[in-house]
Amino acid sequence: MREEIIEKKTVSKCFNITAGAIDSMRINTNVETTVRVYENEKIGIAGRVGACNIDELREEAKKNLALGIPYPDLPNPPVERSVDCYKEIVPDGELVATMKKLMARVCAENPEFTFGNKIIIEETQQKYVSEKTNYSYRGNSLVFSITIKFKGSANIMDEGYSVEVTEYDEDEIAKGIKKTCDSFLSKAQFPEGEKAVVAIDESLAGMMLAHFTADYYFNHLSLFDGKLGEQIFNEKFNVCCDRDPKRAKNLPFFDAEGVVSENDCAYLIKDGVMKGLFATKKQAAQYGCEYIGVAGASYNGVPSISGAGFKLMPTADDISDVVKGEVIYVSVSSGGDMTADGTLSLPVIVSYLLKDGEVVGKLPGFAVTASAKDLFGKDFLGVAKNGFYKHSNSVIVAKANIVNKE
Repeated sequence: MREEIIEKKTVSKCFNITAGAIDSMRINTNVETTVRVYENEKIGIAGRVGACNIDELREEAKKNLALGIPYPDLPNPPVERSVDCYKEIVPDGELVATMKKLMARVCAENPEFTFGNKIIIEETQQKYVSEKTNYSYRGNSLVFSITIKFKGSANIMDEGYSVEVTEYDEDEIAKGIKKTCDSFLSKAQFPEGEKAVVAIDESLAGMMLAHFTADYYFNHLSLFDGKLGEQIFNEKFNVCCDRDPKRAKNLPFFDAEGVVSENDCAYLIKDGVMKGLFATKKQAAQYGCEYIGVAGASYNGVPSISGAGFKLMPTADDISDVVKGEVIYVSVSSGGDMTADGTLSLPVIVSYLLKDGEVVGKLPGFAVTASAKDLFGKDFLGVAKNGFYKHSNSVIVAKANIVNKE
């Protein structure tokens, strides 16, 4: 019988923003402990939130083997590794005053707007122990998730500012918010033609995730059926699950099954070639494929696929480094979906016309449509590390169809 123990502790301090002001702070500490045992190709799981007796949890997990949940016993290599990425982003004694000062400045610099939602600083400590495998991680990050509302608007929100950082720079944050607000007040006209260069948040690629799971692929449901190991996208297109502590923020280098990828980065697409699939150890054993460290699990649940660390690797720092001339930057979209044949559709609420990286003005609403194979293939231009402002998500820069213009 093999045993795994996973311990996770998160401490978060959440600032609530109402009408541009910090009106409350909530501190939450969450402790989770999981014991998994494996015997005769079955798994038994027990978990607790809060303080627990590990021996009692172990006995409960053993009893749960009787549930007969099938799962292969695939031990991890005998490795010990500890990573501590924790930084004092803002001293605890200055945290409240610092966030109040920031929001006061943002409101003063953008009097035609009001602001809401959250600022969260969170620390994660996590351990994985099984036989001679012993991993530990500690990290933290500061997340700004700020809604922006034009005071003359009837909408709940019109724009947003979202970044995750491990170093605090008030000037950089304020600059990004002001750029967004100033751009919202300007106006521009669409470029000529039905096709344009667009810059869209990298999360758009997430619409394809299901097609890269082992279940989809080996049941012949994937758009890329039979293409493993073959070129399917532009040679500049690289997608990975990145848990490298030098890049990933507040994310352990190991997954929920204690799997560590080579160089802490598991590639699904490498230089346009389909290199891997999303698979847990169970799916890898079932289909005969690799498990590359993409499992997630609740404290008392069976491991399943997770998109944690999913990332498009940048080809340049800024949009203007990817392509010169006019680019439509998609800032706020609504829903969006991908059909079974791989056609992407994304209704766009707020966007801006850029020229050589500089904002020309805000565009009316429209929708983006494209074939996923074309968008990331022949029409793909690159991935910019910085979107509209520094520390934003990376953006996909590619040619796409512009339809339903207002």
